[in-house]
Amino acid sequence: MERVLLVENIYSQLKEDIINLEYKQGIIIGEKELATKYGVSKTPIREALNRLCLEGYIEKFPNKGYMIKGFTVKDLQDIFQYRSILECAAIEFTISYASNQEINLLRKATDLQDTELGDDKARVYSDINHKFHLAIAYLSKNPYLSNELENILNQTKRILLLDVRSYDIDRLTKSHLDIIDAIEKRDSEAAKALIKSHIYDAQLRIYMKQNS
Repeated sequence: MERVLLVENIYSQLKEDIINLEYKQGIIIGEKELATKYGVSKTPIREALNRLCLEGYIEKFPNKGYMIKGFTVKDLQDIFQYRSILECAAIEFTISYASNQEINLLRKATDLQDTELGDDKARVYSDINHKFHLAIAYLSKNPYLSNELENILNQTKRILLLDVRSYDIDRLTKSHLDIIDAIEKRDSEAAKALIKSHIYDAQLRIYMKQNS
């Protein structure tokens, strides 16, 4: 049991570090250096790394180590397209099953964004933005959908952190509030149109960054 927890803890920490760009795309990490960092043998490190390989965060190169994977143009297109499909489904379920009180809590959390950002506004906003979309996933009350959406949101957070400086925080906050307005009105079509536009804006920012 302790060994299982150890592997899970190492896996979770490595995954969080990759998502938050503590490890940059293209760099090589090795079992030995990670074993030293965490003060464990290479066996639990290897198990954690194998899970991250399966989830597409890293790629193994024999006798070299594990490379942090980047994103091709096709990857970006596929990830944002899939996210749009999943979030639209989550919106429909949220409108059907979330209580008014739950939706109001989502609004309160969003209203606090302007006062919680601190000095590193863009990066902190990225975390709040991530939690906003996760909250909609959980309000769908469909664990299969929310788990799948959480996985794709982790990938898009990684992508968007590549260019946090381009965040228009006021505009993004308004976009979140507009989405909540539509959810409160139980207007599925309006909410889905807004979430699609919100995701498209994020995708467009990344494309513009890559081509600048």
